[in-house]
Amino acid sequence: MSDTEDTWSIKDFFGGLVGGGIITGLGMWMIINPDGAGDTEAVGKRSFFKNLLNDIWGIPGGIIVGLIGIVIVWLTIDQLIKQRRR
Repeated sequence: MSDTEDTWSIKDFFGGLVGGGIITGLGMWMIINPDGAGDTEAVGKRSFFKNLLNDIWGIPGGIIVGLIGIVIVWLTIDQLIKQRRR
């Protein structure tokens, strides 16, 4: 193991906060609009991903995606606090 400290730059914190915020917003959108993905069967090149999105989209998926976004933001803020203490 190396003796160097693991430091994050402002890009890492900004990316964690913005990325986590976007993921949380997507989860909230999934909860507010549970029929947003549509009911049509997807055909074409990317039908697997479209069908997967249709299956995940809804209130349970929104709760899970929203919680993942909140955890990302919380861990980023926790890392920021740890970096400030050093």
